[in-house]
Amino acid sequence: MLLVGSKALQFFGTQFITPGVNRTWDNDWVSTYNEFISFKKLNKTKNTNLISKKYISTIVKNEIHEFEIAWQKSSARDLLELAKNDESVAIKHKDYYIATPDLVFTLKKSHRFLRNSPHFIKTMLDYNHLKSIGCNIPESLKEWYKKREKETYWYSHPNLNVSKDEFFKTGIVPYIYDHDTLHLSVAHLDKPAYEYFKKDNAEVNCSKELFEQLPEYIKLYAVLEEAYVLALERSQIPAPGVWTPRKSFEYALFKVASSITSGFFREYAYNNYFKVLNMYSESYIDRFQKGLKTGLVKKI
Repeated sequence: MLLVGSKALQFFGTQFITPGVNRTWDNDWVSTYNEFISFKKLNKTKNTNLISKKYISTIVKNEIHEFEIAWQKSSARDLLELAKNDESVAIKHKDYYIATPDLVFTLKKSHRFLRNSPHFIKTMLDYNHLKSIGCNIPESLKEWYKKREKETYWYSHPNLNVSKDEFFKTGIVPYIYDHDTLHLSVAHLDKPAYEYFKKDNAEVNCSKELFEQLPEYIKLYAVLEEAYVLALERSQIPAPGVWTPRKSFEYALFKVASSITSGFFREYAYNNYFKVLNMYSESYIDRFQKGLKTGLVKKI
């Protein structure tokens, strides 16, 4: 068995710093199914729930124990083997192993972009804290990390090397207004921020090299404007009044920093999430309405 998460960090004298969340009673384990059954019998647990195909929770003396079952050929099974042989991954303690802070960081990093995660902010705060104290992916875990990511992100990510029509063919919500003209309506500069790093003659494909050369404020505007447009397209336009403009924006920014974008832009949005959040202005609704009146925003 391998202890991970907050209890593993406590063993090494550190902890997560998520505000307002008491996590001292969580015990997160990676174990084989037989080890889990043995734990149940030894502790005479009764409350066990299959949360998904991977996680099972049980309560022992008011403490929550959550198990990721290391099925054959899974990344979890590989991790148990690595833990036995590499002290940069885990150390032996009594009859189980304890994950190093570097391993806890690696696990956090492997699912930080998880689509629709209810723990997005918590994971972000944990990841940033561990990064700030110098945690890295150990050399022996770099190949394992790639396998873990593939298991985590089992769904496809946006492909920017396509036409605009193909890119927006999602089927989730009906698109009423042209995406580019929505960007024009919320632009902070002489043109939408994304156009400063869009490749020549490309409709949606952007250049990392051009992006990195931009001043910081244009990069931040690019994320902010993308969130504004997404909030309009996915919430405020098709379902007016259901969510406040602020709630629509917060959800849109979460999507921009996790699953609706990819590559260098998503990485930047994730790393600067709170900066962009603090730039929010409800005027994006008024600017859209003004764009409609002036004809700047056009129907598809």
